[in-house]
This record gives sequence, C-alpha cells and structure tokens, in this order.
Amino acid sequence: MFELFSPEKRDKALHRLNHYYKRNLGEQYLIEIPPPNSCTSELANLLQKHGAGKQCYALSFNGDIDGKNYLYLLL
Repeated sequence: MFELFSPEKRDKALHRLNHYYKRNLGEQYLIEIPPPNSCTSELANLLQKHGAGKQCYALSFNGDIDGKNYLYLLL
C-alpha cells in the first residue's frame, strides 16, 4: 500500500501486481475475465455477479485512468 501511494514507487508496485498477481493477491481474490474483455457492459455485469459495488478504483500503467475512481452502471 505504501508503494502505491508513493509516486516514485508506484510503477514498481504496479509491475509486481501485473506480473506476480497470484502471489501478491491470492487466488481466492482473482477471477478470470474471458476474452474479448473490452465490452464495458459485460465487465460491469461480471463485477456485479462477483459482488462488486457501483464504484471501482483503477490501478493501471495507463496514466489516463490510473488512480481514479469510476462509477459504472450495472445492467
């Protein structure tokens, strides 16, 4: 958590999450998102099915979306 809040260390933390997610997060918290995974309504439905709320926080190497909160409509 400390690294995610540090601008200098965030990239390293994201890299580890991206490449070693099973070890860092634990498989009980992971779900597979089947391809194609670019349909936002299907992603929202999948998140809802697994108990997600209407808001999510983005962790991403994409600076346009990283560190932002998003609200989405559940269909």
